Amino acid sequence: MENIMSKQVKKSKRPNFLTLKRKLKNDVASVSATLADSCVATATGKKLQEAGRIAIINYCSSLEQGLASAFTQAGDLYKDFTVNDLGELVNDCFNEIVVQVRKVGKTKHNDLVKAGEIPPYNANDMGKNASKAIRDKRRDLENLLVCLTSGVPKIIKNARAACGAWVPGQANMAWGVRCAIWRQGVEHLISTSDMTVGVGRGGEVVPGVYYRGATDGDAFEDGDTFNASFGTGKHKYSAVLTYSKSSVSDLYNELGELGLDCDRLQVQCSAGRRLIRDTFIPTPLTITVKEAKE
Repeated sequence: MENIMSKQVKKSKRPNFLTLKRKLKNDVASVSATLADSCVATATGKKLQEAGRIAIINYCSSLEQGLASAFTQAGDLYKDFTVNDLGELVNDCFNEIVVQVRKVGKTKHNDLVKAGEIPPYNANDMGKNASKAIRDKRRDLENLLVCLTSGVPKIIKNARAACGAWVPGQANMAWGVRCAIWRQGVEHLISTSDMTVGVGRGGEVVPGVYYRGATDGDAFEDGDTFNASFGTGKHKYSAVLTYSKSSVSDLYNELGELGLDCDRLQVQCSAGRRLIRDTFIPTPLTITVKEAKE
């Protein structure tokens, strides 16, 4: 599929905002139907689930190509369009997909009932499950838009390259890799920001660093302690934290490093528990794996 965003579109051939909106919405019905098929599938429907993943990848590709006519060759928006226009356009398309997929999910439930079959979920849950795949991609689409409207050529170029359509039988870029590339635009904004945010440090039960944002305002001074609650239901817990301030870029990097440390610790905790369980298996009950003789 040709990436038309790399070419400058002549002004006389550029569509206006409403024309562009209609053009992009042509993809909505197609991706909605595929997602609905994939997301209401049971555990045996791996092929349908794979089709849904590919449908989202191809939708991002067609979205990038559709938005191409709003950009100059240098990656700037033409004066006919604004960032608000693009945000409104993609937001409308996104929500239209969610609505359509929910409807198809509920319809599939009713069709199964009429056919005398037992649906895997009730009608409401089938609707929600069907739309979950696209709803979970909201931040990824936001990140993609940030990259496309970035003032950094490399970020724009990388983001466009990560929008390639799925080609059967070839080595395709994984979804997770695409998402990591699309985060570059937002992360660049964070790294160049002079914003100062609130931080809560400490905690007796789950010690760590907690982002407080600007929600606390002037309620605390550096060094103040306060009670904070996290989670819901059985996962809810509280912690006594010490308030301080940090640059948002420093905090973002610190949270990333802390997350890696937590991942390593979780792996070690799981491994330690597994080894302890192994130790308490009586020797006569231990299964010894022998190499197969050919």
